Amino acid sequence: MKSGWVVAAVVGLALVGACSDSASKPAIDHVTGADEVLIQVGDYSIGAIPDEFVVGPELIVYGDGTVYTSSSEGTRTGRLTEAQLQRLLGDGEAMPVDAPVGTPTADAVPLLVVSGTHFWEIGDLSVQPLRGYVDGIRATVAAATTEPWTPSRWIVRPFGGPCAVVAVEPAEPDYYDAPVYPHLLDQYPLGDCPAV
Repeated sequence: MKSGWVVAAVVGLALVGACSDSASKPAIDHVTGADEVLIQVGDYSIGAIPDEFVVGPELIVYGDGTVYTSSSEGTRTGRLTEAQLQRLLGDGEAMPVDAPVGTPTADAVPLLVVSGTHFWEIGDLSVQPLRGYVDGIRATVAAATTEPWTPSRWIVRPFGGPCAVVAVEPAEPDYYDAPVYPHLLDQYPLGDCPAV
């Protein structure tokens, strides 16, 4: 008899959960411009870690839904729907503001994550629930970035050499270069890198 009651209770909970899905939540206001960052994973760090690596953001989501990503598979672009943006922002709103972020290893930099008006610097990506949230952002963006993207500028810093912003993609992109995302073109003009 008790097991039947538990099943009924679980079914009741499932129905309540189904009635309160994200479609019934009020929309989250956000920037809408094609050059206004809504979500970002990663940030620039030029020569701040051993071997003078150039670390750049791995992905940017703009307010109009345009997305750009840079990974070992290359640079790509695509677009998210407003529903996808709302889901990612809603998931970000659910993250604790004071979530523990852990300590980065000696040769790493914290992972900057921006979502709407929230941001976290994550030193240890195994920390939950932020790991799950970052994984969700990455998966959503990876599915949307279906077109190759050719950045108009690159930050390059060969090992032992000076940092420069160039217009030509490195022949073999590696740990010593990063693309300049569209909203940062004014900040990274061609020539010597800005002081870091």
